[in-house]
Amino acid sequence: MCIDMKKLRFVHFALAVVLLSSIRIILVLAGIIPLLSEASLWSDGIIALMLITLFAAGWRFYEDKWKSSVYKGAIAMAVAYFVIAAGILIGHAFGKEVLGIPIVSGFSLFLIIIINLFVYMLMGAVVVLAGAFFSRMFKKKEKKVKRK
Repeated sequence: MCIDMKKLRFVHFALAVVLLSSIRIILVLAGIIPLLSEASLWSDGIIALMLITLFAAGWRFYEDKWKSSVYKGAIAMAVAYFVIAAGILIGHAFGKEVLGIPIVSGFSLFLIIIINLFVYMLMGAVVVLAGAFFSRMFKKKEKKVKRK
């Protein structure tokens, strides 16, 4: 079975990233994988799959303007992080440690969530932009070869 990349919209890529983020936070809440601040093979693997999915989205939508690509990547990772933030808040409400760092007050939890949101948005924007950039480079070389 082969997936036709031309039929996929950006929403499909964003939903895949959100699904991976949901799987990650559910596994952390269930205690199957370590906390978010700890490095583990499963957690890092899920993040790598999220970044590969965003790179593929940038590769697929290379014809969009740069600003549009950056916006789409930032929004996709922001939604994915909102799922993680919801998991953090659910874990905090039930007394389950999710982050792996001590939270002193509600304000410090708020700051951690906001700072991580900006990091995720920046990461998504850069990865989609990189995918679009490399796709444009590859497609230009491909067009030059066809002309000769």
